[in-house]
Amino acid sequence: MRKKALSTLLDGLTTENIRAGLTGVMIGGLADRSDDVHARDLFIALQGRRFNGLDFAPEAVERGAAAVAYDAGAVGDAGGAPAPFVAIENLSKKVGCIADRFFEHPSVQAEVTAVTGTDGKTSVAHLIAGALHLEHGACGLIGTLGHGRFDALHAGGTEGNLTTPGAVALHRELHKLRERNVSRVVLEASSHGLDQGRLVGVDVDVAVFTNLGRDHLDYHASLEEYAAAKERLFASTASGRAPGRAVINVADSFGRELAVRCRGRSEVITYAIGDAEADVVAEDIACEPDGLRLRIRVRGEAVALHSPLV
Repeated sequence: MRKKALSTLLDGLTTENIRAGLTGVMIGGLADRSDDVHARDLFIALQGRRFNGLDFAPEAVERGAAAVAYDAGAVGDAGGAPAPFVAIENLSKKVGCIADRFFEHPSVQAEVTAVTGTDGKTSVAHLIAGALHLEHGACGLIGTLGHGRFDALHAGGTEGNLTTPGAVALHRELHKLRERNVSRVVLEASSHGLDQGRLVGVDVDVAVFTNLGRDHLDYHASLEEYAAAKERLFASTASGRAPGRAVINVADSFGRELAVRCRGRSEVITYAIGDAEADVVAEDIACEPDGLRLRIRVRGEAVALHSPLV
């Protein structure tokens, strides 16, 4: 990667006059963990629920960080270091924008499908990636079971097996896939990732909703907040527009509401089991020793399907 000017990476994201004092600061990489910092990196000191990234800034500077971006609401010592410190309001929701700029907008140059829902994210993302890989050639996958090209996944997810990696890791992986001429990517979008802004800066073309259960209420204060986190995937993306297509399970009560709200800003494609009103309907499902047999009606046209999946 070519070095980027700090003033360009942070333009419009802070009220500080960074152009005046930091014009000559060049950034060679991004890191949101102090032990990942290399020389000339921008250390992004996020304030989490348990840790204050600003506490790790001295270590990051010692490891060669060229600058430190920290949350303006964080409490800690941001002065006296040889590297400049820049305060940014709501930093966690802006990291994706910084990463998108540094990695030269990798998601804009790919067709990105993102899958969210309480259940089925991993299976659905894997199956979509497999289908795209067979039909169109190389497809990327970022999720719980691995990341990279579908036919050469690195085992396990990024960042300690997070379903959706942090914004820096996510944009870095999208950049790596672009360098390998992968033009289609499927990723899992968890409610935690959506709530924490990990997908900020990602240009999503197709958003998929599986269902809404009652998991993760230890993190989300209510089912309504949990649902709102899921719905963020279907709002505006990095380009300022909603995903081009919204693929939604309308057998789910929240899915039916979501489909109504998405109409007019996205092409909505609904699916369900045995629901004649949906665009894609599965019916006559038989579970057999050699897999599943069913019929799928796609906007009225019936297709018989056998899948070896149990």
